[in-house]
Amino acid sequence: MRYREVERRIVSQLLTLMNGLKSHAHIIVMGATNRPNSIDPAQRRFSRFDREIDIGVPDEVGRLKVLRFIQRI
Repeated sequence: MRYREVERRIVSQLLTLMNGLKSHAHIIVMGATNRPNSIDPAQRRFSRFDREIDIGVPDEVGRLKVLRFIQRI
C-alpha cells in the first residue's frame, strides 16, 4: 500500500471519528506538523477544531534555548 493511500485512510478515519463526537464529550484532539500546507482541507473546516495555533519557527535565540533545554534532559 502506498504512503498516500495510508495517509488518506488515516485522515478519513480521524474525520469520521470526530464527526461522532458531541460538543460536551470533553475530548481533546491535538495534532502537530512541520508541513501545514499539506493538511487536508477537510480537517481545517469550520467547527472541526476550536483552535488552530501557529507556533512558527524559532529565531536564533529561541533555537539556542531549545538546545540548552534538551541538553538538561
